[in-house]
Amino acid sequence: QPVGRFDGGGVFIEIGGEDDADYSLSASISKTVFVDAASTGTLSFDYRIFMPDEYEADEYGELIVAVDGSIVGVGANSYVDRLNHENGEWQGDQEVVSSASVNLGTLSFGTHVIEVGIYNNQKTFANEYMQLDIDNIKLETSLP
Repeated sequence: QPVGRFDGGGVFIEIGGEDDADYSLSASISKTVFVDAASTGTLSFDYRIFMPDEYEADEYGELIVAVDGSIVGVGANSYVDRLNHENGEWQGDQEVVSSASVNLGTLSFGTHVIEVGIYNNQKTFANEYMQLDIDNIKLETSLP
């Protein structure tokens, strides 16, 4: 649905829920692209990530971008954004609505797989889940 910075043509991913089991989770969308000359790549998109307050201390979720299976973070981080419950339980629902511009580095000539997704380090109960909405995804390349 169009709302805020979202045009309504994006992608929705949800992980978690369903059972009371302790495991980590991840899910992503991917796109294969062909680069006809070595180029510097930048991926930009609008996003919303959500984590309900049922997560316990030390459980967190991350918005992740990967190129050819290797995670590309923002700054010194290995993720684009993180929702974290490390400061204790019952902090309330956490939600971030923002935009990202991720430097993909130099993409060599040929085919590359670009992924955008979410990762959750630990889900223990059925009421723990994460959601990701992404929209307005744009890949820009330029010759170095």
